[in-house]
Amino acid sequence: MRLPGRIEKAFRPLTRTVREARRAQAAGGAASLARYLTDRARLAGLSLLGRGESEDEIARATMRYWNEGDKAGVNLKDYSHWAGAGPWQDREKWLALGRVHFEMYAQLCLATGTARPLRNVVEWGSGGGANAIHFINEVQAYCGIEIAQPSLDECGRVLAEAGFAGFQPVLISAEVPEQALDLAPGPFDLFLSTYVYELLPGRGYGERITRLAWQMLKPGGLALIQIRYDDGTPRSSQKNADYFRNSTRFTSYRVEEFWVMAQKAGFQPLYVTLVPQKVAGFSGDLYAYFAMLRPG
Repeated sequence: MRLPGRIEKAFRPLTRTVREARRAQAAGGAASLARYLTDRARLAGLSLLGRGESEDEIARATMRYWNEGDKAGVNLKDYSHWAGAGPWQDREKWLALGRVHFEMYAQLCLATGTARPLRNVVEWGSGGGANAIHFINEVQAYCGIEIAQPSLDECGRVLAEAGFAGFQPVLISAEVPEQALDLAPGPFDLFLSTYVYELLPGRGYGERITRLAWQMLKPGGLALIQIRYDDGTPRSSQKNADYFRNSTRFTSYRVEEFWVMAQKAGFQPLYVTLVPQKVAGFSGDLYAYFAMLRPG
């Protein structure tokens, strides 16, 4: 028997909590269930007080999510775009994810008169290699920066299977992204980051990454950064707590806000490509791709 609409809506949060608790227990046993219930109680308390979490707290949550989320029932391989996982069992669909970004890179080279091929690329959030696989005949070296070792291993495996020996894995802590400056073998010709900024702990954190991007590039280097933009609806608004529930739509910017932020970081933004609705080749909606130059 179906409950009346208003009653069903009232019970929806409880239903979700029960479903998530069962998933956590199935994935990680009693310890995962206990941690889940402790987190829910803490977050409920913050909500009652009208408070959120600090970016430092959320950064720690991102480390847990992307390294231990499978214990809570999160399909990390799917969300990290591993070939053969979830919807990416369709290899053509997986290849299409990165192909569109490679085409954007080629367009940016044309727009700036940058000669191809480039020498090296750094990708912030290389995941399972959906972008990297398209650059194996384009660059000598491809540096992948990650907060999860399994994704670095998977990206390296995919590239090695394709005969590419120039992968440079860099593992950092989400709590100290500046580690990348010491660990990544730059300077680089291209900074690439897609399907990552919406996963970051907050706007201020995204500003830190954008400054790091500028620092890792050589003068005259290019950047292609994708964000999820805020269109004024609750669905696209910035979140401030509960990363495990909000991870894929956690951080957003107004388009002009990110443009100005990139300028403050030292970039020269050239143009923006908007993807307001989910279409073939993209994994979601409300995407804005910023094509930028580090002036030389």
